[in-house]
Amino acid sequence: MGGVLAAALALQAPERIAGLVLMSPSFDFDGWGMSPIRHLRHIGYWSGLDRYFSVAEREPYGVKNARIREWIARELHERKHSAAGPARVPLRALREAERMMKDVRARLHELSCPILMIHAREDEITSLGSVRRLFDALPQVDKELVVLENSYHMITIDNERQQIPVLLDRFCRRVSANAGAAMQDAPAFAHV
Repeated sequence: MGGVLAAALALQAPERIAGLVLMSPSFDFDGWGMSPIRHLRHIGYWSGLDRYFSVAEREPYGVKNARIREWIARELHERKHSAAGPARVPLRALREAERMMKDVRARLHELSCPILMIHAREDEITSLGSVRRLFDALPQVDKELVVLENSYHMITIDNERQQIPVLLDRFCRRVSANAGAAMQDAPAFAHV
């Protein structure tokens, strides 16, 4: 939800945003690892029972790397939380996440800043297809979608984690250079 939250904040003050990075953006829960009964959550939302239920985190924990996945499983068993998140997610939290996803998805076209999306081809939470459709619908000219080939959802701790800082550095340097050039071209104002 980090990417969705970042986009939501960018929408609050778009004039202050030079660029936006969305890593493994989840604007729809349609990945291959989602439970076949996930649609029943809407009954909980509708009935108000969502405050009494939670969803257990389960394999593959968003991670393709077997050693990291074993470490996450051990952490969840011993501590009830790990680098991948908590052992259980309250259904009410999922409902609020879906509300934010829907709102941000409907307004993402309002942003004019450069956007970098990084998403794994095999993301088990959100399919690459839904991310591609969202990406293709964005009006920005300066946009890039990087597809990782050997990770699942948690790209910052999975097999290709070393690529993330390289991608972020390249994007930030380019956006900073463009923002600096734009500031030099802007008219100067004199104070009296």
